Amino acid sequence: MGTRHEWISAHAARRMQKRAIPMAYVEMILDFGRPRPSGDGCTSFSMDKRGWRKIESYFGPAAAAMRPLCNAYVVIASDGTLVTVAWRV
Repeated sequence: MGTRHEWISAHAARRMQKRAIPMAYVEMILDFGRPRPSGDGCTSFSMDKRGWRKIESYFGPAAAAMRPLCNAYVVIASDGTLVTVAWRV
């Protein structure tokens, strides 16, 4: 599966590893999540109810295993760089 962003920053790679957020989650959040401006030209993507319903529709019963997606977010810079990923507290 190819990524949409130009490249992953070293910070984002460390955060993904430390926070145990796999690239598959990042891609699903980008595919199904809601974008919001997050300052400095960046865009934050996170799951909302509409996005979650799409995941349930697409994946069926297997979606239950992806429920943690609802608590994660992804930040993409204006140049396409994956800036960071995190769990909401």
